[in-house]
Amino acid sequence: MHSTLVRAQNVFGFFTTVAFIVGALVAVTGYFSLPSDGNSLDVSVDLKNVQVARGRPHYYSSKREEYAQIRFDLDADLSPLFTWNTKQVFLYIMASYPPSVSSASRDSKKKGSSPSPNPGPSNAIIYDKIITSRDEAHLELRNQRSKYQITDISGRIANRHNATLEVAWNVQPWVGALTWGTSSEGRSKAFAFPALKSTGAGGGGAATATKKKNVAGEQTMGSAAPAA
Repeated sequence: MHSTLVRAQNVFGFFTTVAFIVGALVAVTGYFSLPSDGNSLDVSVDLKNVQVARGRPHYYSSKREEYAQIRFDLDADLSPLFTWNTKQVFLYIMASYPPSVSSASRDSKKKGSSPSPNPGPSNAIIYDKIITSRDEAHLELRNQRSKYQITDISGRIANRHNATLEVAWNVQPWVGALTWGTSSEGRSKAFAFPALKSTGAGGGGAATATKKKNVAGEQTMGSAAPAA
């Protein structure tokens, strides 16, 4: 006869073994039920507008950097990614652009190697969304403003060419490993970041304010003159 403790250990061991096997089967079958190729999904993104302006990274910083604000159109149907083992899908849009010479040299110095003749592109996420159900998996965004402004490690991003927008996603299952995916159709045409936005309007405003101040001063002097 086995003691109560030994029987409880046997039952617990059998339960954990069955749970592990069931979890493994769920993870494997859930992975193979996803689309094998991201190109089978209906995904497209188009650039609508991009502007580059100078600003500070935070309130107390005196350093000013160049930031790009992007607007885009997005059409995406991610419903095939939702299976019985899908908890949620994390959708994100990346802006890819060639790095500057200074940022590539800085990365090479950190690694202790010579600068690469063909450094990889820089990637920055401009928009993301968590989709929790199949009903929310169809997106139609028009002239959507990016959630995040982007900048470069060099602090300059204006006049960069061959930039693209790319749609990507991450499927998070109830049980199993995370899977990432992209689509060749979910890439925009190449574009260039424009020159820095002009700030000439501010100078005109200052000149107008100075003129108004001078006029007000002349009126005050005229009213203070003694009567004849």
